[in-house]
Amino acid sequence: MKSLNRQNYEELYAKYLNTEQIEKNLAHFEKIEGESFLDLVCQNGTTTDIVLRKNPKSIYMIDICTGIVPYYFKYLPKIKIFNNGAIDSIQGIFNYGEKIKNIFCPNINYIFEDDLFFNLSILLEEDGMFVFNAITNKPNKDITFNKYEFNKKKYMEIDYLIEEISIEIEYGKEFNSPKEYIQHIQICENMDPHITSYLYLSPETLKKELDKYFNFKIIKNENNDTYVCKKK
Repeated sequence: MKSLNRQNYEELYAKYLNTEQIEKNLAHFEKIEGESFLDLVCQNGTTTDIVLRKNPKSIYMIDICTGIVPYYFKYLPKIKIFNNGAIDSIQGIFNYGEKIKNIFCPNINYIFEDDLFFNLSILLEEDGMFVFNAITNKPNKDITFNKYEFNKKKYMEIDYLIEEISIEIEYGKEFNSPKEYIQHIQICENMDPHITSYLYLSPETLKKELDKYFNFKIIKNENNDTYVCKKK
């Protein structure tokens, strides 16, 4: 499997780069023009491109994949790009001394880590908003296949659940901490497949973690849930 570049990404995941759906997500924000914006899991920059047209004050982009972000973004004065993990990247944004008014993440499963919501709550302005999508449907451990056609090309998606046991230490005691991941294989005809995995987050886990720092509402969608959050 070759490393993923922007062109391959946009062909493999064409079905999910839906500007209409992104606009629907952005509509939850009260105001974008003249405000700071964080594109968390910015992928190929589709969301940032849409937000740029709304004339924000600044945009921060976070994604660990460096090859799929348009190269010209780094030359735009409004944009700053971070390619580390979520917490390290947020620390980098802190260094600019700017609070963020609007934070959007298309899939929190890909970037979630301990203390993510805590750090985002500090980064967010007092009257700011945090909107994200989450995959909360749990697949079983049997392999599932999804075949479809899009833009006259044939696709297949393969998903299955895997469990990782990590040893954690709390108050001097070791204990097993199982984490479940969804392994995903994206296939398009005449292309190399792309294999990725992301953390499974139950609705109960998300509610428990969010409730520490945010008031929120949940909007149920066909394939994911949208969380619209404000600081407590």
